[in-house]
Amino acid sequence: MSSLVTLIAFENMLDANLAAGQLESAGIDCYIQDQYLIQAKPELANVYGGIKLQIREEDAEKAIQTLKVYGYFNEENEKPLNFIDALDKLTARIPLLSKSPLQVRLLAIIFLTLALVLITFILKHPVENIKN
Repeated sequence: MSSLVTLIAFENMLDANLAAGQLESAGIDCYIQDQYLIQAKPELANVYGGIKLQIREEDAEKAIQTLKVYGYFNEENEKPLNFIDALDKLTARIPLLSKSPLQVRLLAIIFLTLALVLITFILKHPVENIKN
């Protein structure tokens, strides 16, 4: 079974559904992620990266070519998705977090990193007893 990659992210459900319809009419299976979260809390759209249109990894090139015809892709917005996909693949290998969404994995990594920095700081600079 191949992994899913985020092809493009949208700010609203209408645009996501239109793009998904174009892919499905071209015979490409696609999935929309985070639509309910963004609909319930639109202010979280920037935090979660919008409503994501995901496809199987092996369909990426065909999907990009299909959506280019409809103006969804140009040379400027193709490249940033590669970083997101690479980050998604890298963090998906973390045990106990592999089934979580990318946002949860990133928050866990940030929290653990901050905890390690705090513990290291405390161990190197112990609080001395203060006598009154």
